[in-house]
Amino acid sequence: MKPKWNVGGVTQTATAQSKTIKEGLRVLAIKHIEADERAQPRLQMDPGTIADYAEAMIKGGEDNGHPFPAVVVFTEDDRRFFLADGFHRLEAAKNADLRAINAD
Repeated sequence: MKPKWNVGGVTQTATAQSKTIKEGLRVLAIKHIEADERAQPRLQMDPGTIADYAEAMIKGGEDNGHPFPAVVVFTEDDRRFFLADGFHRLEAAKNADLRAINAD
């Protein structure tokens, strides 16, 4: 089964670095997101949460029937994106072998 990512009930795929879905929301290639642990507000990541999210993403991209919220990123040049919120979701997407994730 190929992993999918769900945006507002619509499954999205992206092969480019970034594809705009709607104002402020885009499908972004995971490899272009930099997650600096100094920006992580928690003391540590929860492996159980990451595993649960990854499993949900593989099964259809929803958490208890609701689409996962987009991760929040900042960029200055639309080439490098810095993660501000969604560290567990990003790590879960990597574990689920996704290539792209919804970003705001």
